[in-house]
Amino acid sequence: MSQEDQHPAQVEELNEEPANSEKVSKVKKGSRSEVLKEQLAVKDKEAKKELKRTSSLIRFKVGVAGKVGNSKLGKKALPPEVRALLKSFRTIVTKVCSSNKAKDIETLILKFIIKAKVHVDNKTITVEHLLQADKPLREAFETFAELFDFYGDAQVNRLVPKFKRVADLIRQVEKITVDIFSPHLRPKNLERLKSLFNFIADVDFYIQVWSHPDVYLELFLLVNSMNKYTQFHF
Repeated sequence: MSQEDQHPAQVEELNEEPANSEKVSKVKKGSRSEVLKEQLAVKDKEAKKELKRTSSLIRFKVGVAGKVGNSKLGKKALPPEVRALLKSFRTIVTKVCSSNKAKDIETLILKFIIKAKVHVDNKTITVEHLLQADKPLREAFETFAELFDFYGDAQVNRLVPKFKRVADLIRQVEKITVDIFSPHLRPKNLERLKSLFNFIADVDFYIQVWSHPDVYLELFLLVNSMNKYTQFHF
């Protein structure tokens, strides 16, 4: 009698071992997979909480910054050249349009300057992003400086081609700015940003300014501030 005949149960048991080992292996693999899934789910949940907390903190800072931007404290936080530019621009808008319009425009400009700083500080926007608008803004300022010599010209309409060039450059700045801020602004604030650029990039407004008899000093100071910007190289 062979050894297999003498121990049939043992042979059968030996034949079943690989199958049982495979089942145990699958169970272990399944367990590891479930553990990994749970760990990933926990990490994902924590990441979402952190993102929500960071977003809430940024919104809070932006909200506070907006309020500060409307105050004298907010203006004092700006560089002297920017303060001088805003002051001159507000006076010009007051004389050409109205004091209410001037206040609204200044408030919008201040809010977006402060918001930009908050986002840069929180690294949600980089300085490199903002510098994309430097080239068209610089050229617009340089063109304004050239046009200043023609303030009060009786034939102001001959300046229209240059005014249109400035408006086109400001529109380029608008596109870059909107692209940068779109992920970080609510729809209503995005519309406010666009309305600000609609006012600044208006050829008719430029004609009114160059035709106005009493904004020479303010325009000189405005262009002087623009020249300080163009003389600075990043």
